[in-house]
Amino acid sequence: MNTSFLLYDLSLFLQHNRHMQYLVIFTPKQKFASPEMPSDFPQLLLEEEARAKDLYMEGLLRQSWVLGARDRGAAVLFEAESPERLQEIIDSFPLIKADYSDTQVFPLAPDPAFANKS
Repeated sequence: MNTSFLLYDLSLFLQHNRHMQYLVIFTPKQKFASPEMPSDFPQLLLEEEARAKDLYMEGLLRQSWVLGARDRGAAVLFEAESPERLQEIIDSFPLIKADYSDTQVFPLAPDPAFANKS
């Protein structure tokens, strides 16, 4: 595989697109219906859903999926102009603020198999 071609394609993509896309996996640190669940968790979950809707209306949250059963977490597609801005967005979620959820972040780039090779 020619990695210089991949880097060139990514460089062109970044020059022409102000926002990068990121896949963020949110996973709860405890089970939703367990005895260890904090008493404020249900209210924070409602606030989390409201925050997600606000970010969707702002065009920063593009899509969201639950991971199988809802208590396993969510996979969310975000757009942000930088990794720092993405972290600000993630940190704005109530379950993150309360340290009830973990995240994994995956920056996304165009698949070179579909790149314009002309």
